[in-house]
Amino acid sequence: MPFLQLVSAFWTWLVGAEHPGLESSDMSNPVVLMYEGKVDNIWPEIIRLGNIRAALKGRLPDLKDECTRLTPLDHGASHVVIVMVETRMGKEYIVRVTGTDHDDFMFAQPFWQEYKELSEVSSMLALRKCTTIPVPHVYFADKDEHHRVGGFWTLQEYMPGENLWDLWPRLSHGARVQAIKQVADWMLELFHLEFDTIGSLHCTSDFEGVRNLSDSDLNFHVGSMVTLRGLPSGGILGPPRNPGPWRDARAWLKSTAQGDMEFQRRIKSTPVPEYIDKVKAIIDEPQELNGLFLSGPLSVNVPFALDMWNFRNIKAQLEGDTLTLTALLDMEGMQILPRWVLGQAPRIDDLEADMSDLLLELLLNDPVFKLAHEDGSHARHLFVLATRATMSKPMDEWIEEFRNRVWEDVATMGG
Repeated sequence: MPFLQLVSAFWTWLVGAEHPGLESSDMSNPVVLMYEGKVDNIWPEIIRLGNIRAALKGRLPDLKDECTRLTPLDHGASHVVIVMVETRMGKEYIVRVTGTDHDDFMFAQPFWQEYKELSEVSSMLALRKCTTIPVPHVYFADKDEHHRVGGFWTLQEYMPGENLWDLWPRLSHGARVQAIKQVADWMLELFHLEFDTIGSLHCTSDFEGVRNLSDSDLNFHVGSMVTLRGLPSGGILGPPRNPGPWRDARAWLKSTAQGDMEFQRRIKSTPVPEYIDKVKAIIDEPQELNGLFLSGPLSVNVPFALDMWNFRNIKAQLEGDTLTLTALLDMEGMQILPRWVLGQAPRIDDLEADMSDLLLELLLNDPVFKLAHEDGSHARHLFVLATRATMSKPMDEWIEEFRNRVWEDVATMGG
């Protein structure tokens, strides 16, 4: 049985509707989803397939088309993913519902939906317009201000292929090498985009109600930074108080050092002002002392997302011995950061050491990336120093290690 048919049959059994179901009553029951041995349903009860179907009326790319069937496909920490298996015209799309009020979803804070989703949609639009990377077409986005669906939702293109992480164990060594080469090409394409501001991408005007967003004339700019640092975590009350944007790395690092990018929490830490001042004084030093690039190719700002290169967020197709990456799916928390920050290959969970080494080797074939790798380590450690500055018990030896250039140069966690 084909994969989508198997998933569809499984979920139809859980939902309790035998379908052939064009009737909305078949979609009115709550979905049941058990996860990691839990005995409770983690699918938010407020999200009903029938409500999604109703919200899609008049929002499909072709106004004459109509949703005929919805099948729950997957879920994530801050969104539920649903595949629209069939429309009356035989089309397939994806609906993602973000930031529900269900306790078992990590990012259920009330501010989270709009905070992260506005930038994520903008990032998808930007990457589709500015790169050759296959990013899903976004047809419609809705903040769900009238609570019709249960969260900020988007209607997106259904991208072919399998999750690369699920496909990985079945791949030959040669196919794995093909995958790593394509991932490296995508990374370098983003590495050579250029922005003059540090922050995250946002549309310059409201996209609410705009149809076929990816084909619209909406433009984007670098605005306030969205961060995933410190998540998942309880006790969060609100987003960072001063998330930028910043015109240069010095201003960004100072803002980071004084805690501007930390989430507002019920239990507040007690930073040491004198230590913060020491770190900010180091940030003000000339480049020969602190390694900070404020001009030249390494000062240029480029896109980065912590989870973007997770193989669970990449789709691929295998035909014979040929592997082709077909989609990059997740731009959650994308940031625009200086090139020197990204001079290490991103950490990809559970990737074999030889494949990680190959990825870095391929990236180092690019002269600008090699420059960031070799000359950016000093500034990267300054960034680490800035992120630690607001800890309640900072250590002077961190500054001593920075002065003595004693550090482990690892991939960034972002701003």
